[in-house]
Order: sequence, then C-alpha cells, then structure tokens
Amino acid sequence: MIVQVYHRPVAANRAMDVCRLMSIDMFLAPVSTRTYATMATVKPKIIPPPRKPPRWEDLASEERWKEALMAYLQQNWRGGSGFWHVINSVAAEAMPECRWQMRDYTRQVLEALMELVREKRVLRFKRKWVAALDLREERVALEDIPKGRLVRI
Repeated sequence: MIVQVYHRPVAANRAMDVCRLMSIDMFLAPVSTRTYATMATVKPKIIPPPRKPPRWEDLASEERWKEALMAYLQQNWRGGSGFWHVINSVAAEAMPECRWQMRDYTRQVLEALMELVREKRVLRFKRKWVAALDLREERVALEDIPKGRLVRI
C-alpha cells in the first residue's frame, strides 16, 4: 500500500509554492505468515570445573621449592615425613644433570624448607620429622562439634 501525503512549505518559504510529494510505503505481511516475537530462552551458564592444584612433582621440576614442599607435605600427611627424605625427594624430582647440581638443588630446597619453618607453615619435630600445618582442609575445633557426635573410647 502506498500512501501519498502533500505538504505545503511553511510561511518562510511562501515564495516557493512547490508541493512536495512524500510517499510512505508500508508492507504488511499476510496474516497467515506473520511471526510474533517470543521470549528468548535463557541458556544456563557453563561453570568450568575447579582447577586442581598442581602436583608437587611438577612444581619441583619448575624449581618452585616452597610450593613443591607444601604440596608434598600435604599429599603425604598421613605417613611420617622424614626431614631429609622430603628434601631429597623434592630435589631429585627437579632431575639434576650431575652431582654438583643435585647438591645445589638440595641446598636450595633446604633453605626453602627452613623459611617455611620460620613462617610457621611447616612444623619441625625433634629435628627428624616435618609436617605441614596447612592441610587445605577446614578444621573444626572440638568445642564446635555437637555433643552427640563425640564418641568416647
């Protein structure tokens, strides 16, 4: 359908008495083919799975000694961790090429472990044993446990 509208110029353009032709074209689709707007469906957000912490072997091979020591102690917290066994295991995982490099890695790991002891993140017990004080788990004080859950031995 074409609609024609004649427009006369305003008073300022009276000298030009020209009729302008404006045409507005409107096309309407037949009723049978009309589509109506619908609400968009909301897609659920995909939450990526939580990242696993890197393994201590990978950290040791990258020579990130503090992180490797903490990961080693957190992974092996049930068994007793001997002081020198921990140091030698982490240093050996860095795969030294020769003996002097192994000694250098051992010295660096020892320094990192002593820093962790000074920072109170690692407990050294009787000069032979070490344990991580941060086990990545929520600790509950005994006072906060309901009385029905405590078991007498």
